[in-house]
Amino acid sequence: MQTATTVFVISLVSVTETEACNYDATATVNDGSCDFVSCAGCTETEACNYNATATIDDGSCDFSCYGCTDSAACNYDADASIDDDSCVIVAGASLSSSSDLETCSGDGNDDIIEVVATGGSGPAAIWVITTDSFEILDVDDVQGSEASFNFEGAEAGTCLIWRVYFDPNDISLADNATDITGCFDLGESLAVVRSEGGCQDPAAINFNADACFDDDSCNYSDECIVTCLDDVTVECGSDTSSEALGTPQGFNCVDYVFEMEEDMISGDDCFYTITRTWNVYLPESEDIYTSCTQIINVIDSEGPVFTDVPADVTIQCLEDLPLQGDAFAEDDCNHVVSVTPFDSETGNPVNTCTGATAIADANAGGSWAVWLPVLGADGTSDSEAFVGDDLVFVEYADGTAHLTGTVVNDMNSDQGFVIDLCWITNKTGCNGLATPL
Repeated sequence: MQTATTVFVISLVSVTETEACNYDATATVNDGSCDFVSCAGCTETEACNYNATATIDDGSCDFSCYGCTDSAACNYDADASIDDDSCVIVAGASLSSSSDLETCSGDGNDDIIEVVATGGSGPAAIWVITTDSFEILDVDDVQGSEASFNFEGAEAGTCLIWRVYFDPNDISLADNATDITGCFDLGESLAVVRSEGGCQDPAAINFNADACFDDDSCNYSDECIVTCLDDVTVECGSDTSSEALGTPQGFNCVDYVFEMEEDMISGDDCFYTITRTWNVYLPESEDIYTSCTQIINVIDSEGPVFTDVPADVTIQCLEDLPLQGDAFAEDDCNHVVSVTPFDSETGNPVNTCTGATAIADANAGGSWAVWLPVLGADGTSDSEAFVGDDLVFVEYADGTAHLTGTVVNDMNSDQGFVIDLCWITNKTGCNGLATPL
């Protein structure tokens, strides 16, 4: 008897690549259907774009959302959503001292000021001593939050002590504390007032009631001592009378006669010089004992100021545009100020230029150009090329243009202008201000 045997072969055809999104552990033959996309993404849990459903890392992980999220920090990142502990925060200190903060300069005795700083914080700190106009006199990066300073021998006046906290990777010192840049906090200052010596004898003609020690300078002469006035510079429109600017003072000058001559004025309406002379006459005599001359330089560095300008309006259509109103301005030098109106459709710029640009060119041709005067007192030619690196020029569709920024003489960097100029018609009719630096 013959026996027939039938063999059934079952092939499992499916995905056999274990890393595929649709991997089938029961498959023995790869049918080419493996999917490596639908489950791909960022699998790093600390990444900004972490995908909890992803099983295949596709290298797309993004960590750009990390940064400093504290708005009080110097390096605050408004775009950061995850804080990475990189914040740099500085806070100024409060200063106190048990020492006498009024010292006597030049008497040969030490003037030790002991200072304690509290409440400040930051990566680093230094002591800074300035004048009362913030000029930096000394920097001490050795002493800690408790320090001592000897002011003996320093000039008379007021010194300010500061405990400055800062980021050493982001600080730039300067000659004046107001010009320091970077991440820092000056905190509070402690003032030290330094008096000076002088004549302490009330019988002397130069007696100084404020002197902190006698410096052997006493003068017992009965001679008339006249103190003249220093030269001054004032703005046009200021009161230049002797009542406002003062008169020479006399000590031990009883019966001496002080008379002011008529002022001598030279120059023009904007910049002129007043030469003012006083003669001091001997008692009951026409003989001049001495004379004082003061030079008063009057300058005009401030332009006209608008006093009345029509209010802004908002309209729906150009047809609703009201007639242009009158604007008025005045100048401290009593000049007649002419206000020239013009229209500019500034909402549609067609060309913008920035950067280092020469704006005065003898061969300007079809270019937009403007000539700026050079200060004649410097003895240079009537015009030079002016260049700048922060100029912004905008040309509008209606043929007007606007130029702002700072420019300097290419041949003399001490000469320059802050400019705000408008062209009211195509490449002509330039109006505005060019204020000398």
